[in-house]
Amino acid sequence: MDGMPNILIDKNIPYALELFNKVGRTKIFDNKTLHKKLSKNTDILVVRSVTKVNERLIKNTGIRFVGSVTSGTDHVDKEWMKNNGVFFCHADGCNAISVVEYVISALLSQIDHRNFQLKEKVFGIVGYGNIGSLLRFYLNNLGITTILYDPIMSPTERKKGEIFVTMEELVHRSDIISIHSSLDSSSYHLFNEDILDAIGTNRILINTSRGSLIDNQALALLFHKGKKIKIILDVWENEPHISEYLFDRVMLGTPHIAGYSIESKMRGVFQIFEKLNKFLKKEPMSFMKDRFLPIPKFKEIYLNGSVNQEDLRSLIHLIYNANDDSFLWKKMHERDRKNSFENFRNNYPIRREWSSIEVNCNDVSSFSLLKKIGFIAKSL
Repeated sequence: MDGMPNILIDKNIPYALELFNKVGRTKIFDNKTLHKKLSKNTDILVVRSVTKVNERLIKNTGIRFVGSVTSGTDHVDKEWMKNNGVFFCHADGCNAISVVEYVISALLSQIDHRNFQLKEKVFGIVGYGNIGSLLRFYLNNLGITTILYDPIMSPTERKKGEIFVTMEELVHRSDIISIHSSLDSSSYHLFNEDILDAIGTNRILINTSRGSLIDNQALALLFHKGKKIKIILDVWENEPHISEYLFDRVMLGTPHIAGYSIESKMRGVFQIFEKLNKFLKKEPMSFMKDRFLPIPKFKEIYLNGSVNQEDLRSLIHLIYNANDDSFLWKKMHERDRKNSFENFRNNYPIRREWSSIEVNCNDVSSFSLLKKIGFIAKSL
């Protein structure tokens, strides 16, 4: 790749022009115009999960580098790129904090705080990678019992205190199940009709990973038969063409935005930018990354005494309440069922993570807990 490379980058990736203009001639695209903009002169393509990157898209171009600012990779044909000399990279783990915060925020927005104490529940985590392990860490610090299922993790990788069980045992024992597996041929419809039917009445099932980990048609059929389970879905089969039947019946539904905090997006784009620099054999560039972040609505608060579940819910929802996204999307969907999924994602407002707020504590236990789960905590 001689001289300044030609870079095409998704228009909805933040900080794109500020960063990538430093190493090449950068142009933005959306999925409607991408085919027209690709050419023999295109050297580098930077995408999100909404762009399917395969032979059909890039065969007759000059692309030698594809970067995806996402942790998932099921939207790209890695094998074809590898066999055809196209370097591929993704931002593994960039959205872990954002997804974990979404899961906890969503749960706290739905439970009846007078009768439902998370500390009394068993929380099953399916998939123990970047997100599943971070979720367990947060939950354990909150005093919540966790059990784990991961079919691809070998026993030698497991650490002391981690309780791994079979899928059948996890479904039987868990009051809440959260899915964080990658999607491949072995995990497709991991939650099939039999597994879904085995989930107990009024248990909670959360999917923030990939839509096809749950057989959406089987889930709809069970609902039709009168199955009573509570569903939180951020991901759906056949996105953006989702099941309207499920949409009307989930406890909380959002259009694949669990990992959409501005910090998550920033981590993703910086990871790809750094990998591109290495690919181009350029000297690493250092940035004050915090200067890219917007000023949060709430910067500093004071917390008196120890933290209970209601205090935690109030604190978390001061920053982000997943139920607000669910409510707004449903309103948008009522007006435009065809386009609401993509419109909501493409126009998603700035969302900060828990680390955006400084909590001053006069209680040592509160200070310790909040610091462990990602807040900027200070002891008074």
